Amino acid sequence: MAASTGKKVGRFIFWFVASLLGLIVLLFLLIQLPFVQRKITTEIEKIAQSTLQTDLGIGDISIKFPSRLEVDNLYINNPAGDTIAKLGHLGLGINMWSLVRSTAEITDVEINDVYANVVTTDSSSNIQFLLDAFLPVDTVAMADSPAADSVAATSGGWLIDLNGASLSLTNADIYYQDDPAGILADVTARTLQAEINEADLNAMRFDIDYVDLEGTDIAVAIGESSTPVDTTAETVPIELVAGRLTISESAFQMSMDSLDIATELPYVNLEGSELTMGDSMAFRGELFQLRDFALRMDTPAPPLEGPGIDYNHLALSAVEAEATDIAYIVDSLHLRLRQLSAREKSGLEVVKTEGTVVYNPSFLGLQNFVLETTNSALRSDDTAIKYDFASTDLEKMVARAQLDGHLGMRDIALIAPDLASESIINSNLGQQINFSLRADGTVAQLEIGRIQIDGPGIKVRASGSAMNILDTERVGGRLFLREFSITPGPLLPLLPQGTLPPGIDWPQRIIAEGRAEYRNDRLVLDLYALENRVFGNGLNSRVRTSGIVNGVTAFPRTRLDVTLDTLLATRATILAYVPPGTLPEDYTLPDYVRGSGSVTGPMENLDVNLRLNLPGDSTYARINGNVRNAMDPDKLSLDLEVSDLGINIADVRSILPDSLLPANVNLPDLRIRNAHISGSLTDMTFDVPLETSNGNWDLSGRYNPEDLNVTANLTGISIPDLFIGPLRDTLLKLELGPLNVNAEVTGKLEPTMDLDVAAMVTYADGDSLLDLTALVTDSRYSGEFAVKHPDMLVRGSGKYLINADSTVFVEGLVDVERIELRKWGLTSQRMEVSGDIVARSEGIDPYALDAFFRLDDFILRGETGSSYVDSLLLTASMHDWDNKIYLRSDVIDGDVVGRFDPLKTPEKLTQFLIGYWDPSVRQPDPVEDGNSMDVSLNLKRPQVLTGGLVDGLTQLSPMNMSLLYRDAQPELLFNLNLGELVFSGIEARDLHMKAIGDTSSLNFTADWGDVNYNDQVQLGRTVISAETIDEQLLVELKLYTEADSLRHYLGAYIDQEGDSLTVQLEEEQILNFDTWMVPANNLIALAGPNLIINNFSLRHQTQSLMAQSADSNKVRIEFENFDLHTPSRLLFSEEEVLGGILNGTVGLDNVLSNLGIQTDLTIEDLSWTGTVVGDVTARVTSGDEQNYNIDVALTDEGNEMTVTGDYALNGPMDLLIDLQRFQLSSAEPFSLGYLTDTEGYLTGQIDLTGTIDAPVLDGSVAFREASLVISLLGERFRMGENPITFTGQRITFTDGLSIYDTKNNDAVLTGDIYLNSLSDIRLDMLLVAEDFTAINSTDDDNPDYYGTMSVDARVEIGGTATLPVLNVDATTNDGSDITYIYSVPSEGLVDNEGIIEFEEKYQWGDIIRRDTTINTDSLVSARTGIDMTINLDIKPNLSVTVVVDPATGQTFVGRAEGNLTLKINPDGSQEATGRVEVVQGRYDFIYQVINKELDIVKGSTVTFNGDIQNPILDVTVRYAVKTSPLPLVEAMSGGSVSDAGTLRRKQTFYALIGLEGELTNSKLTTNVEYPEGVYGNLGLSSVSNALSALRQDDSRLTTTTFQLLAFDGFNIPIIDQGGGDGTSLVNTTLNNALGGYLNNLANKYVGFVELDFGLDSYQATNGQTNTNLRVSLRKTLFDDRVVISVDGVAGNAADEAAGTQQTYLDNITAEYLINDDGTFRLKFFNDRDRDILVGGNVLRYGGRLTFSKDFDRFFWTPNKNQ
Repeated sequence: MAASTGKKVGRFIFWFVASLLGLIVLLFLLIQLPFVQRKITTEIEKIAQSTLQTDLGIGDISIKFPSRLEVDNLYINNPAGDTIAKLGHLGLGINMWSLVRSTAEITDVEINDVYANVVTTDSSSNIQFLLDAFLPVDTVAMADSPAADSVAATSGGWLIDLNGASLSLTNADIYYQDDPAGILADVTARTLQAEINEADLNAMRFDIDYVDLEGTDIAVAIGESSTPVDTTAETVPIELVAGRLTISESAFQMSMDSLDIATELPYVNLEGSELTMGDSMAFRGELFQLRDFALRMDTPAPPLEGPGIDYNHLALSAVEAEATDIAYIVDSLHLRLRQLSAREKSGLEVVKTEGTVVYNPSFLGLQNFVLETTNSALRSDDTAIKYDFASTDLEKMVARAQLDGHLGMRDIALIAPDLASESIINSNLGQQINFSLRADGTVAQLEIGRIQIDGPGIKVRASGSAMNILDTERVGGRLFLREFSITPGPLLPLLPQGTLPPGIDWPQRIIAEGRAEYRNDRLVLDLYALENRVFGNGLNSRVRTSGIVNGVTAFPRTRLDVTLDTLLATRATILAYVPPGTLPEDYTLPDYVRGSGSVTGPMENLDVNLRLNLPGDSTYARINGNVRNAMDPDKLSLDLEVSDLGINIADVRSILPDSLLPANVNLPDLRIRNAHISGSLTDMTFDVPLETSNGNWDLSGRYNPEDLNVTANLTGISIPDLFIGPLRDTLLKLELGPLNVNAEVTGKLEPTMDLDVAAMVTYADGDSLLDLTALVTDSRYSGEFAVKHPDMLVRGSGKYLINADSTVFVEGLVDVERIELRKWGLTSQRMEVSGDIVARSEGIDPYALDAFFRLDDFILRGETGSSYVDSLLLTASMHDWDNKIYLRSDVIDGDVVGRFDPLKTPEKLTQFLIGYWDPSVRQPDPVEDGNSMDVSLNLKRPQVLTGGLVDGLTQLSPMNMSLLYRDAQPELLFNLNLGELVFSGIEARDLHMKAIGDTSSLNFTADWGDVNYNDQVQLGRTVISAETIDEQLLVELKLYTEADSLRHYLGAYIDQEGDSLTVQLEEEQILNFDTWMVPANNLIALAGPNLIINNFSLRHQTQSLMAQSADSNKVRIEFENFDLHTPSRLLFSEEEVLGGILNGTVGLDNVLSNLGIQTDLTIEDLSWTGTVVGDVTARVTSGDEQNYNIDVALTDEGNEMTVTGDYALNGPMDLLIDLQRFQLSSAEPFSLGYLTDTEGYLTGQIDLTGTIDAPVLDGSVAFREASLVISLLGERFRMGENPITFTGQRITFTDGLSIYDTKNNDAVLTGDIYLNSLSDIRLDMLLVAEDFTAINSTDDDNPDYYGTMSVDARVEIGGTATLPVLNVDATTNDGSDITYIYSVPSEGLVDNEGIIEFEEKYQWGDIIRRDTTINTDSLVSARTGIDMTINLDIKPNLSVTVVVDPATGQTFVGRAEGNLTLKINPDGSQEATGRVEVVQGRYDFIYQVINKELDIVKGSTVTFNGDIQNPILDVTVRYAVKTSPLPLVEAMSGGSVSDAGTLRRKQTFYALIGLEGELTNSKLTTNVEYPEGVYGNLGLSSVSNALSALRQDDSRLTTTTFQLLAFDGFNIPIIDQGGGDGTSLVNTTLNNALGGYLNNLANKYVGFVELDFGLDSYQATNGQTNTNLRVSLRKTLFDDRVVISVDGVAGNAADEAAGTQQTYLDNITAEYLINDDGTFRLKFFNDRDRDILVGGNVLRYGGRLTFSKDFDRFFWTPNKNQ
């Protein structure tokens, strides 16, 4: 029974347990079902909504028993319907069985897509409903209840176990705003991953394995809080241990009222960290890492202007940090820094920081500490400071300092921006200060073991001690200087006020050594000191002194007892220590004063005993005496004895104001013995005897403003020696001799001025040269003068009166009898002037005056002519802005009229113009003052200016100019028209300049028709224009081709503001037709002494030129594939001269001061005028902008040449010129075409040392396999291979340099070239040739002359390289045959066989012309060119052929003998002397149908007497003709002849034409001879008689001679056919013949118009026969319905002499054919013709309707049908 009962009980228990377990299992299984979980979700939503009384939603609750709970899509809205929180997913890994134990074992937490929006304002909160639902009503009661304490203590009896749990958060967005607390936070996070090793929530101790936070942005704003701070709250202790904390790709921002902070956290890593927080904080860390961290901190303060760190606006970037062994406990720190680097926006960059830092409130220590920036470094192996840092008593500080390193000036400027403006900082930004310091002690007693400082302007090597350095009353110390150099400027502001005397201008540097001790305002010293100031000559003040100075701080009551062993005081030093006002204004002290002696006593009463010397020791003084009140100029008193004084006048000139001694005055040096000076500055007596090299001088007297009496007596004075330069040269030419000068000034200056001035200059014999008397009072200045030199006879007078009403009258009268201007150095050509000058003015106030200035009968007489100015009158009426100024003369007229301020308006006009491009200059508006100024200028007769009065001005056309400045639109108008200007080699033609401007814009254009310089730089048509756009000036340069096509265009915007100028090029430029691009943001800026270039580049396809300035005045220029023909075309627009591809860089340092250049350039295929020379590399480097290393090479094209070595600016050089092989063909393009077909090369080496001014050479060069052809000569010359040696400053042709012709005959060059300097190269050479072929050419080689010529010659070569002097003695040899093509010189136009060819010639040598040379010194002037004298012995073995007319073939062939000397002057002019007699000659005369061979009669001569173009001729040309004399005899006998049959036989006659006299004015003679002894001549008397009769009539004889020449026969005019107007038969015959010739030529070459020529002769009123060339052109248009005819005449010599020379093509007729056959015509005409009755030209114009009809019979019967 018992067993049965037990079984039943057991069964019951089993089933109960099984049922219970099954029920539980069923329950858990039901919970896993989706619909059950949805049901649970729905019920929970209802409960929550009911509890919170708001909308709440749960998307899904998933329970995965027994380990996980998940909630999805949870949201909660406030009662207003706004969403305050959302949760996308919450996954909680939990051991649900642990809940049985009241423990929540959480294994992981996963949260996704979190959103929260919490906003609490002062009056509401969007989560208030939550606070109301969960917070107890009576919070005070709850807080006091035991239950509350129990819950708080036990966490509600539940234990949360997070050990080993992991946390994952993705996509969080939380916004929190708490206005009462003044907090706003906005947090977004992408991911958070963490793993917890152990967590104790009760003890608040957390051990975290790692935390990874990524993509988190936190923005926090903290404002003013209205919530009271709970000061009673207790701090909850927290302990946090983290194995690793990593933050990446995150950012943090915090904003407060006075501070904004923004950070970027790409990577932050902390490892092995422990943090304990409670009443105090402690932190330890094993490793801290920071990568690419950025921090920006800003305060409301305005930004810093200029460079430097703006501490109110910090910006750090690229921060990299790593530290280990980090420990911070309460207020102590230990840190081992491995690395810290950062970059601040100012440019400060920390590149390295490492070391150990130990700090506590009473100790700071640095061990093995290193801090480096890009410019600075600090090292401290062991530095310790013991000091209570909370205290302010610095005297208790005990320090042991050990610091080494260097500090960059740039870092100082960045760290302390206020110091950046100091010159020692900003001028040495690239420099650094090296320092080393060892010190130990206290502020009261500090022992300094080492002070070592090196830097820009500072160098210290010293030791010593310092006492009481913070107490100005007790400060003192000892200093032992081994070396001291410091700049006091930046240090003085740091010293307490009163430490040093005020008012001292401290030097730039002080350098000293020695010993000094200062205590109790008493300085004991034993020093050698050297002072360095900014001073031009490089000298420094220095002093070696010993002694005592009492009352240092009591200056100027300081007392001295000082002995000067050595004193050298520069001007800057003296001025620095002397109080202002001590020295008179405008006086300049000498560069330095050197002396020795002693100075004792107080500053108010100094006893001096000095020996002083000025620079050079030529000015010196031995002075002793007393100086009182040296510090008070008003009480200064001197009592000085000058026992010996030497004065170098150059020193005096440097002291006195420039206005006292003109620059060209040359006073002699002086010696003064036993002179005495005493008194004050306002009452001083002096007696100064002077001994000079230019006479004896005696100055004595008294200077007192109330009693002035100064006398100067000079005897035996050489006036020219009192001057230098051109004036001295001029005076020397006057041969004045010794003169005496006596001058006396007496009277008074105060209270009223009354002075008598008398001066007289006399010759030694007593004759007067200059008299001058003057009377000076307060109201009247008057004087008279007379100059009585033969080359200056001038007298005059002048007065200046001040009337009672304060008005002024001024008058000057000058009578110029004669002044020879060149004698006085006023012109370069001989020119005399005479005339009268009168000038008067009622008033000198420009607002109230009436004045005039007049030149009367002024005559300028020059060597080439005279210019007469009948009168030149300048009048001015200027009253209260109403101004009328007129200039009238026969040379120039001008007006300035209008209403304007005569003083301010010109300045305003200048500002008006400057204001267009400089915004800093206010542009005045003429409307403000009603200004109106009209200026006009008309130059009518420029010959006065071009006749030598203006050096270099040789041609100037009449010109006109106008300027209008007014108060209307536009405000400014300017016009200038100039036809021609030739000045000093610059030729400009057809200039039209125009400017129009108003207050906002300016348009300016200057259009030159042609511009060139010495025919070398030819720009052609050039247009410069400017236009204001957006307050900038757009300047454009346009260069056009001959066809007026735009070849070059350069445009730039110019903007000036103050002393700053910016230039910005337009984006498109045109160079040689190609478009070059420039970046839009290019900039060239000039700001004061700084040049900045930014993003400047010129680009065309693959070519570029770029420039950029890294720092101010440091420019880098880079070339890439830059074709050199582009810049070449800028100078030579019509020819490609320079070529090659340029690559590389050019560096320019200190562009605007001490320029330094560094290059790395290559030029591929360098060419000149089409000839490739080779490849060039040029590398120039320098480390200090003074010393350069040069490496230049020329390779390729057979060349191998280098120049290497060192060169110092203004110093020595050491260069090696290595000519391994230099092809002569490479020199061809630089020979201006004179060398052709060159062969061989030049080889050798030359060491070049010395200086540029005095070079020293060592080496040799030689020709190898060399030969060349001089194009003008045609002969090939082979060069000998003897070396040319260079020794010192001499170049020697060792063993002579032989030059061989093709026949192997040689010319030998011997002698030396002396290279004294590059500007002084002396020649001493001799060239000797025998039977040497000098010319062997054809007309293809030289179209001017060609053939063969062999000579014996001796050529002496002397002078200099710039002005060689050649004496040539030459004799021609047998076989010489030269052909010369004669042509009239023309401007580049050559007529050859009917073809007109234009030739461009570039002359690379200096072109010096008499009329363009300006002499700066009449004795010493730079002259260039060649001075050659050729003595030619002409023998008959030389056959000369002269082609007189290449087009017709007229030729002269002959031989001559004689002596001819040809002189070629340096200015290019030529002279010839000598006589040449024709031995044999023949002239082929060809004219249209005439082709005759003429003989030059033996004995004809050509004589030269100087002018090579105007020889004296005595030449007879003979033409032999066989013809019948019958017409001759019949014409002369007047009827039939008896022997007609005999006279019909042809016999020989000579037609003779003679030329006698000068070529330009030769006399033409004619004759006909009947020679005896010629075969066939019968010697008929009738013929001889007829010829004798013919010779009685010159006109008929001339006509007959030319008929024989033209028609080979006699045709004697019966009477003289000369017209009544004086024109002769010869004129008529020649006119017709030449007219026909011109017409034939025109028909041959001109076909597009009908062209007709004719020659008309007429007799002028003076009986002279003149000939005009008539030209007619005719053109039909529109199917021959319109006919235009133009004809006219060209002026002749008579017109030119009368000044009316021009070509009249103004007889114009236009006809319109009304019907087809032209019988009805409408005609308009404009005719000009010469009328002999009125003696001039008559002009007719008008129009008419004409009818014309051709008749075949006398009567005309009209057609009845018409």
